Amino acid sequence: MTERIASTYLTPDSESALYRSLRDFWHPVMYAADLTDKPVGVRLLDEPVVVARLGRKVSAFRDLCVHRGAALSLGWLEQGKLRCAYHGWTYGDDGRCVEVPARPDLPIPPGACLTRYQAVESAGLIWVCLGTPRYEVPPFPEFTDSAYRILTGPSYDWKISSFRRLENFVDMAHFAWVHPGVLGSREHAEVTDHEVWRDGRDLRFEHTVKEPSSGEIKEQLGITDAVFDVLNSYHLSMPLSIHLTRNFPNGAHYVVFMTSSPLSQRECRNFWFVARDYALDERHDEGFMNFEHLVLSQDKPIIESLRPEEIPMDLTREMYIRVADKITVEYRRWLLEFAREEGTS
Repeated sequence: MTERIASTYLTPDSESALYRSLRDFWHPVMYAADLTDKPVGVRLLDEPVVVARLGRKVSAFRDLCVHRGAALSLGWLEQGKLRCAYHGWTYGDDGRCVEVPARPDLPIPPGACLTRYQAVESAGLIWVCLGTPRYEVPPFPEFTDSAYRILTGPSYDWKISSFRRLENFVDMAHFAWVHPGVLGSREHAEVTDHEVWRDGRDLRFEHTVKEPSSGEIKEQLGITDAVFDVLNSYHLSMPLSIHLTRNFPNGAHYVVFMTSSPLSQRECRNFWFVARDYALDERHDEGFMNFEHLVLSQDKPIIESLRPEEIPMDLTREMYIRVADKITVEYRRWLLEFAREEGTS
């Protein structure tokens, strides 16, 4: 019953190598609606970052004025430029200093330039890449689809690695035990066989689960059966974004898009949206959000208790059950490839 995972070549620094590899991916740092006419300080991969709308585009820099190291997120915007609150040094959207108020008569030192990161706005989020992007920003097509009603959930921080958070989202075996009567039933705890495959930058899988017909998310479907089958279709955009479509028996769809941002090696900030093509009246919104908050409140204490907080890159350090842990195994194997590439670069 237990699946043995063959030991592979690893360096003692494999977990750190995987963490370093994350610099070459896009990560969300905030909701786009929250970035208005002020700079905002965020944290990504232990790096302090300032994000601002300079001119018509989103810009991101290391949150550090090159003059005396003040946080630029404490400053403000003037005529499409970013001004430091300490001595007024001002920077353009390319990160170059354009004004030193204390001595406007002197030439600006050529080295007076901020560390600049790539930034983009997509699907209601501000994304930042600290290195060279390996893939495009993860897609969320329903965000601009008029057939769906979109709700934005408040971001939440968990004291666990982003990888652990992602694994929890796609762990089918925990539904019956952590979410009984909500997402699963302990009378139907078995995880049946399912395919897991790579499709471009996505890890894809589908699985049909038996769920109780309770909660407003399902009451609005009008299905009278006490328990019914739900086909869950997943696109896991490597490494830390998940798009789940829940296909109900009557043809309705409920989508969850969640992406986990690594604040540090053992902390994550999570951004999420839900989309539905049924019960479109806004009076139903509260019930749908309450459902999601219930699920999160059930998951959080369990996931934050996991040790180690990071997933082990030596796959033999934990045990795996055939079929039930297939997704975890394939996900970790792909992450191991990222760690190896980083370790040899």
